[in-house]
Amino acid sequence: MGPSSLVLAPVRAVRLAARALDDLNTLAERSRRDPDPVEEVRLRLDALIAGLSALVNQVGELIRQARALNATGHSVDAGAEEVVRGASALLLATERLELVGEQIVTGGRDLVDTGAGVERRGAEIVTGGEDLTAVAASLDETLDVFRAALPRLLQGLETAEQLEEAVETVADTIEPLQGTAKRVGRVTRRLGSNRG
Repeated sequence: MGPSSLVLAPVRAVRLAARALDDLNTLAERSRRDPDPVEEVRLRLDALIAGLSALVNQVGELIRQARALNATGHSVDAGAEEVVRGASALLLATERLELVGEQIVTGGRDLVDTGAGVERRGAEIVTGGEDLTAVAASLDETLDVFRAALPRLLQGLETAEQLEEAVETVADTIEPLQGTAKRVGRVTRRLGSNRG
C-alpha cells in the first residue's frame, strides 16, 4: 500500500459507506416489492462488513504511517539541531583560526623587517671587515717599513740630520695611513652604535 492509497483511504471509505447505504436503501425497496430479499440482504451486509473491515485496516495503516512519519520528523528535527550546533562550533573555530592567521601575517611582516635590518647590518659588517683587512695590510706594510727603517734610525741617532731623515721617512710612510685610520675609527663607531 503506497502513500497515495493511504491518503485516499478516507475518501474510499466514504464512497463505500455511501454505496452501502445506497445498497441498503435498494434492499429496503426490494424487500417491499419482492417476497424473499433476506438472502440478498445477507450478501450485501457481508460485502458491507468486508468493505468496512478493509477501511478499518487502511485507516490503521494510515495511522501507523503517520506515526512513523511523525517519528521521522522528530528525528530529522533533532538531527537539524545537531547540525546547527555543529555549524555554530565550526563558525567559532573559523573565527579563531582567522585571528591566528592575522597574527601570523603580522609576525611574518615583523620577521621580514627584522631580517632586512640584519641583512643591512651584515653588509655593514662585511664592508667594515674589508676596511679592517685593508688597514691591517697597510699596517703590515708600515711595520715592515718601520722594521726596515729601525736599524737605520738607530744608526742615525748619532747625527741629528740622520735622525731627521729617518723621522721624515716614517712620517712619509705613516701619512697615507691616516685616512685609513680615520675610516677604521668610523667603522668602529658604526659597529659600536649598531650593537647598541
